[in-house]
Amino acid sequence: MDKLKRLPTQIYIGAFQGVETASEIERLVTEEEFDSHSVICTNMAIARCDIAGKTRIRELGNPEAMEAAVSSAMLEGLLGSMSRLMIGSDQAVSRAAKYVDATYNKDSDARVPKQRRSSALVKVAQKQLQGMDKDRLAKLGGALQPGTSCIVLFFDEVLVKTTDYDEKMQGHKEGTEGMVDIISAQIKENLAKGNDIAYHIVMENGTIAATRTIEGKKAKQVRDIVMGQDSLLVDQATMTSSGRVATDKLVVTPDTVTRARTLLTSSVVAYEVSVDDEEGFRYDAGSAHVTENLLETSSEHAVITDSSMAYSAESVSIETTKKLEN
Repeated sequence: MDKLKRLPTQIYIGAFQGVETASEIERLVTEEEFDSHSVICTNMAIARCDIAGKTRIRELGNPEAMEAAVSSAMLEGLLGSMSRLMIGSDQAVSRAAKYVDATYNKDSDARVPKQRRSSALVKVAQKQLQGMDKDRLAKLGGALQPGTSCIVLFFDEVLVKTTDYDEKMQGHKEGTEGMVDIISAQIKENLAKGNDIAYHIVMENGTIAATRTIEGKKAKQVRDIVMGQDSLLVDQATMTSSGRVATDKLVVTPDTVTRARTLLTSSVVAYEVSVDDEEGFRYDAGSAHVTENLLETSSEHAVITDSSMAYSAESVSIETTKKLEN
């Protein structure tokens, strides 16, 4: 019988300083009580790299949620080309109760998973449902630094026949593999710098929305990306411990490219906006710089069309001494 591949529509990936940090997050997730409207975590994996550099990965699941999902999917035709796991719509799941351990070392293959708890229905389903992609988990685990850990959470999954996925969804396969490569590289880079990094990715109806958060001792950065069939939004904010705040927003549609950037510090306020569309290119920028005795402001404006170009700039300085103020 053809196995079914599990494709999550929501994914959380977090990599942190500390070997046990991911396990602490796991306990928060599995011990949380959900109401009937909650989106339930259907599967998770934890990777830990000890101070000696040995990486261990465990894949976990939830038999109560899976049992409800399999029952619902079977009633709706589990063996069809695609079925959604209706997790969290009518069933409340209080904690994950199935633990499937798979240990990976960087220089050896995975051991055979050992199942601890499951019902007869879940045992049948286990033979039909694939777990997380081991190669992708290994890539994430390989990005860890000694003394760090990572957690992967799956929410709201879709079931697809493995043969259908291999034959008809090559674009999805290549896209997700490329995404894992990018995430693994960013995890490795940020953990080496002493930062924590986390991703929340939602995929639905041809749209991908992703939030990346990087947090270190001196700065925090949040980046939101929304990609549709013919549009793109990138919105990023960076905050430092010194009080510096910088934002950068990019919006791309079939007809327009718009970008806006701002900077705020204890002494500077600045902005920059550009629009490129069928009417031409327009650019506006301005700043204000305050020192102990001087306020400096500046602005720039530019308009470029197929037949004309206009540019203007202005700069003003105002003394701010006590004598002047009085």
